[in-house]
Amino acid sequence: MKKVKVEVAMRHAGKKVGETYEVSAGQAKALEGIGLVKPATQAAAKAIEKAAKAD
Repeated sequence: MKKVKVEVAMRHAGKKVGETYEVSAGQAKALEGIGLVKPATQAAAKAIEKAAKAD
């Protein structure tokens, strides 16, 4: 799967709020679903949306 850049919305896994990092689109979809991250870019948002439709 494609890697996408996400921004941390809630602290988790040693990441601080506001920090950005890359994860797979599927993992980003799951993390966004529980409110831990949000897309860092418009391209990331589209990739996450595409991964959600694939399921």
